[in-house]
Amino acid sequence: MVSLTYEGSALTNATCIGAYEDGTNETIYWFVTSDNVDIIASFNTRTQAVIYHVVSETILNFNSEYLINGIDLIDNLLFFTDNYNQPRRIDVK
Repeated sequence: MVSLTYEGSALTNATCIGAYEDGTNETIYWFVTSDNVDIIASFNTRTQAVIYHVVSETILNFNSEYLINGIDLIDNLLFFTDNYNQPRRIDVK
């Protein structure tokens, strides 16, 4: 079981609003919003490693009413949209 934390504490009212499976690299990407922070994290099923790619109190501006279902990984760029914010991308390396 994987638990995401922020500054050493469990997230309050955390909700996964999107996920993407990268079968080639055995990695799952999660888009999570909570009362105190928004997170883009990944979990490698082979190594059991969790990586926090983006942790933000303001920049991501996730909203639990807008699910992220437009997600694609091209090379090392993870593209996503939630129809609430502008379409975005992050480099996952």
